[in-house]
Amino acid sequence: MKLQIYQYIFDLKINNENKVISSAFTVEGKRSASMDDTEFRQGETYQQEIFRGKWDWLIDKETDIILPIHDIVVSVVDPKYYGAYRFGGGSIGSSMKIVCEHCGSSDCDFDCIDALKWVDICDVMDREEKKDELNGNREFNKQCDALEAMILGHAVAGLHVDEEMYIEGIVSALDAMGNQ
Repeated sequence: MKLQIYQYIFDLKINNENKVISSAFTVEGKRSASMDDTEFRQGETYQQEIFRGKWDWLIDKETDIILPIHDIVVSVVDPKYYGAYRFGGGSIGSSMKIVCEHCGSSDCDFDCIDALKWVDICDVMDREEKKDELNGNREFNKQCDALEAMILGHAVAGLHVDEEMYIEGIVSALDAMGNQ
């Protein structure tokens, strides 16, 4: 795991009890050999604080954030602390998207062979209505991708996406998307 405290970047090894067992550090933008004595001493001070547990609150943040709606799971990695905290990246998964009823995939763009056959087997009047339905589902899923990207971006930036008001915002956004 990587942890950044101001300009100091620590490569940490963590055991099963979530305790740091080894650490090496560098200064952002510098090679280890080019650190001056002051930088080295400050890095060692931070390193000792890490071993004593002072930064455990930040290390513990590198876990999955599970939201109580739509099976949303946000994973953040490589915490960075500059007076406020943020993360180096992450990933998100959810069940917000509409699952294609023709092929069974939520990653379908509603242009799978089964969906296209479903449109073609009906008369001309129904065909436009079914095309509109597929286009609406496709658009909703694109909006879900955008909402997931926003949630992940906020989590990486250090916002508490698991707070009640944030979750209410997600629900409101999904309601608005569904009403379009």
